[in-house]
Amino acid sequence: MDLLEQFWICLARALGCRLTNLTVGGDGTPGYRHTEAAKARMSASSLGHAPTPGFTGHKHDGVTRERIASSCRQSASSRDIIISDETREKLRLAKIGTKASDETKAKMSASRCGKKRSPPSAETRVKISAAKKGRKNGPPTLEHRKKISDALIGRKMSDETKAKLSAAHIGTTLSLETRKKISEIQRGSIRGPLSEETRQKISKSLIGRTPSDETRMKLSAAHKGKKVSLETRKKISKTRRLKFNL
Repeated sequence: MDLLEQFWICLARALGCRLTNLTVGGDGTPGYRHTEAAKARMSASSLGHAPTPGFTGHKHDGVTRERIASSCRQSASSRDIIISDETREKLRLAKIGTKASDETKAKMSASRCGKKRSPPSAETRVKISAAKKGRKNGPPTLEHRKKISDALIGRKMSDETKAKLSAAHIGTTLSLETRKKISEIQRGSIRGPLSEETRQKISKSLIGRTPSDETRMKLSAAHKGKKVSLETRKKISKTRRLKFNL
């Protein structure tokens, strides 16, 4: 009977009939939408009230949590839901100042591990760029840097990503201030010996390059007073012999 009722109501509405039904038919209130005035009254009545005593401290069981999670996993596009800009702004304002607990952060991190997200669309990139323009962020704290460093340990970039980064940096010139900061950060840092593969890459990248007079003077000044060990001298001698076939 519910299906028949829904069918006739749908057909009558399609034909342009003016019905008094507020829902699409059947048991319950499927299809009913509150008016803006009703929404405003409900919102005003809820302001300042404490949660319902019956639900205070209540915890859902595993089955209920899984049902809620599965319904939330569906994207807005798959449910044919379009979130308006006004609703997005309300959601954004509601989240300001809220901080997730360490347990929640760990769960979010675990749920995203191993997942590959599709690259953002051109429209999304434009929105992100516009939102960040004019925003001045202070330098990251030591704690923040440590977290970023720990998160990147063990990660290997694909050849495609490396090529994109290389292409993006071609032609860019670092300012003197940036160079000074990099130099200060690297001073005193102890790095392990370079692998043979890394050495080959550095060697290939330097083939055909001729340092300017200014660069030569800087290199000369930086090496003044330094003493090269006997082992290093032997390596340099061996490299030159191979290079010039001596």
